[in-house]
Amino acid sequence: AYGNFLIQAPLGILSNSLILPILTKFSKLKADKKYVELGKNLTIGIEYCFLTTIFLTAFFITFNNQIVQLAFQRGAFDLEAVNQVRKILIAYSIGIPFYLYRDLLVRTYYSIEKTKLPFKLSLLGILLNIFFDWILIRVLTPYNLEIEGIILSSAAVNFIICSILSINLKNFNLRLPFSLLFVKILLISLSAVITGYICLSIFQNVPQVNTFIEKVFVLILELLTFFIIYFLITKFLKVNSFKIYQKKI
Repeated sequence: AYGNFLIQAPLGILSNSLILPILTKFSKLKADKKYVELGKNLTIGIEYCFLTTIFLTAFFITFNNQIVQLAFQRGAFDLEAVNQVRKILIAYSIGIPFYLYRDLLVRTYYSIEKTKLPFKLSLLGILLNIFFDWILIRVLTPYNLEIEGIILSSAAVNFIICSILSINLKNFNLRLPFSLLFVKILLISLSAVITGYICLSIFQNVPQVNTFIEKVFVLILELLTFFIIYFLITKFLKVNSFKIYQKKI
């Protein structure tokens, strides 16, 4: 519950700020049968979806301990509890991009009035979750995945459902430039990995702080540093200038 709370707050903000504003536009383009324009706008939405969520994933994984300590470590929530929740936070973080991407795709289907497949995949997702829970907890028991296994199974299910929904868009005259999107997502992921490694090197020798104000200050400093380095690396790798929507879809 604690780990999920840390993930759902930023995801809710991203969902409302990135996805909701474009849905009415999707519906209008669908009504006007402007499928090429709809596909371009969806591609732009996917770009922003992965650009922001991979940033979040990398930040949560890099500074998981500091985030959990600041948010919860007080009273009965001791260091052992922090260690448990930060592992769960890492597992949740891995699934962030697929969670928001699935949200984008499902709402896209609803905006173009194609609701049957998302509904069927929701039912399939329940069965897949049971299967992956069994694999990651029972079959891979020696690796002690436990709660993390349940979370990672949900991430795997979201990945599968996202893949099916993405491929099936072609049946509604919406063709995504998968190869170009893959290249851009790869560049974004590389930027995030490099940023995380640099930030860990910078802050690994930072003295332990005890007061709440000090912890807030350090985390804000880490966030700003992470953002600046991430931005510079994406510029260096020309991620932002990689304009997929200018390509033919």
